[in-house]
Amino acid sequence: MPVLTEAAAVVAGVVAGIEAVNDFNTKQPDGVKVLVATDDGYASVKLKPEIAASIKPTLGMSVGWIVRPGANGGKDRDARTYTSFVRELNPGDLDRLAGFLRQPK
Repeated sequence: MPVLTEAAAVVAGVVAGIEAVNDFNTKQPDGVKVLVATDDGYASVKLKPEIAASIKPTLGMSVGWIVRPGANGGKDRDARTYTSFVRELNPGDLDRLAGFLRQPK
């Protein structure tokens, strides 16, 4: 039986902002948060340190990423949502998306 995982989504656009992120408990650096401007809004995507070092996001850079939504908070902290980087889009992803869009309704 397959194991279910969280849904993933596509984010494509231009890097509009980059902010350092610290771990809530240890206050140590924990990657970066990248604001991606899309055609109809923005997405804030968290990159772990090793991913940020590999991708090296810069302002104005065009990106196409697979991301997963998440949330944290509770008790005396405000609830916050975020998306986490899974991987970069590849041509096979685009072919699959185009196939879904061409299916008869």
